[in-house]
Amino acid sequence: MAELVFGKGHRYLTLLFDKGTDGYSLTSIRGELAHGSVTLINRDHGRLIRSRLHEIEDISKEFLTRLIFFLKPNEQLPSWSRKFSNSMYFIDPRSTMFVNSEIPVQGKDWRIRAEWCS
Repeated sequence: MAELVFGKGHRYLTLLFDKGTDGYSLTSIRGELAHGSVTLINRDHGRLIRSRLHEIEDISKEFLTRLIFFLKPNEQLPSWSRKFSNSMYFIDPRSTMFVNSEIPVQGKDWRIRAEWCS
């Protein structure tokens, strides 16, 4: 699947399937994590995983972007303008309130009051 998305000979294929200087490929690290041979409790294992996280992040981001936009291996990734923003003001009672527990809001009257609408 990775070869179909990135193309033959892409550097990400090397990172995924060939052993690095630490003696592991990303696929072998994933397999050992999944099967319990590598755990984050062990400090050496934790260092190994943290040292390769940036590679996993880059590969995942490009993989998903290529799938989302149906890009072929020879097509460039889109560049982002970073101009879009969205904000929500929680001082406005019409905004949505998110809570992970109902305990702080139980018994509160959340109906809109006339004094809020000036």
